[in-house]
Amino acid sequence: MISMEVDQVDGQSNTSTLGKCLDELKYSRLIHTLGRESVESLRGSKALIFGCRGLGAEIAKNLVLSGIGGIGLVDDGAISMLDLGANFLLQEGDVGQNRALCTAKLLRDLNPDASVEVIPYFDAEAYLKNYNVVIATHGTIPFLVHLNQVCRSCSIPFITSCARGVFASVFADFGDQFLVKDETGETPGNVVIESITQDFPATVTVVEEQRLGLADGDEVVFHGIRGMEELNESGPVTVSVTGSYSFTILIDTRKFGRYTSGGYFHKVKASKTVKFLPLEAALLAPKFGVYNPEKLQHIPDIHVAFQAVDAFERINRPESLFSNPIAIKDDEIEDILLLARQAARETTIATGSECTTMVRGFSDEKQNATGLILKVDQQVNGIDPEAYGEMSNGQNKDNNILSDEQIAEADKNIGQVKTKCAEIDENLIKVVALGAHVELCPIVAITGGVAAQEAIKAVTGVFMPLNQWLYVDAIECLPPSAPGFQERSASGSRYDSQLALFGRNLQEKLGYGQLHICILGW
Repeated sequence: MISMEVDQVDGQSNTSTLGKCLDELKYSRLIHTLGRESVESLRGSKALIFGCRGLGAEIAKNLVLSGIGGIGLVDDGAISMLDLGANFLLQEGDVGQNRALCTAKLLRDLNPDASVEVIPYFDAEAYLKNYNVVIATHGTIPFLVHLNQVCRSCSIPFITSCARGVFASVFADFGDQFLVKDETGETPGNVVIESITQDFPATVTVVEEQRLGLADGDEVVFHGIRGMEELNESGPVTVSVTGSYSFTILIDTRKFGRYTSGGYFHKVKASKTVKFLPLEAALLAPKFGVYNPEKLQHIPDIHVAFQAVDAFERINRPESLFSNPIAIKDDEIEDILLLARQAARETTIATGSECTTMVRGFSDEKQNATGLILKVDQQVNGIDPEAYGEMSNGQNKDNNILSDEQIAEADKNIGQVKTKCAEIDENLIKVVALGAHVELCPIVAITGGVAAQEAIKAVTGVFMPLNQWLYVDAIECLPPSAPGFQERSASGSRYDSQLALFGRNLQEKLGYGQLHICILGW
């Protein structure tokens, strides 16, 4: 075991006017996406990351480049050649040294304004209260459950993410009462007014070229009205929608000046409080986010496969928490399947109308799979749900989010989720198990981006968080049949992760191949 003390380098803040302008330029895209107040909250926040293999390094890199105030790294493990295949912050000369210390060096270079701490594992819990969000990429399920409980007791949002071969997961628990300040992160658009009646309640009509975009109970703020200027000072006003281009407000405008021209309104964004299950409960009663509706029926299998592999490693691989996992052999697969069957029996997956909350996210609204997948697509890709709200009724067909075939497949898959969990796909479990000991660079890049985005949501309150599990996979990349054990056995190189998944022959072809890559754009 490598011993170490807390190592910290604090970033230097430039308080000059020029420094502030440079920061504004540096984070201009982030300010446009999250808003200035949220970016300032991010810069005043700190994230504690457990594990500095490929996935942990990706998350740390993403947060540091996003302008977070500080990062804490916890990893007592020593670097091996296997780490170099996924952690791009490490070099061959680092082999044998501590993972967290070597990872921290380049993180500091990426953003000198961010503080970077390296914390020994045995001291980690004592430092938790110094951080605004905790992210774990290493650890057994009992360890993660314990860490989640400690975070909950301190009201600290908790994220755990794991990459196993071409499969990966992200889980989020932000507590019992997490305030989402802004569900979409979009600036409310101004809607031009055509007329306002002198009446009680008063009727507001907008020009026909614009979409109303309101529902009963929404609040609006008026600006720039001529004649009936009193409404400009009225503050947020609750509306009742009366038509495609009109709504009423409970204000007596009969004593106001007569509306003459001009003016517009914008919708006031309402905050929302959401509740999360702790990890221990969410393992047994999971709610899944979906990035690909065609893979919906396989998600419960991957969920129980990850638990089975974890249980197998605890029983048969009782090494240090931060040591690299050991490959599972073909003759050990039956043990994995036995554990997967047990996990499946203990897991409850919602079906029917309950599946709407499982797939769609935080909502009490019930709708069919078409609406669900649209909302899921909105959650993952940042699409405005209002802009596509009518698609599930057969309208707005020009906005091609999903094909009719995908929507039909999603409707069919939703009804099959419970069956698939009770009757596991043994071939899929086997595929997960055989590659479970490695991290693949593209997979950790994608998953690290998702996990870092959830961390940003946790500290800013902008965008709806994940509810609560997300599983991704690239199983299509694997060869039709798994390479033999000798074909995928380690060679002591940085490419052992790829050998384990694709075999020695393919890796040799890649080594001899020459690719000419052109990158366009900026």
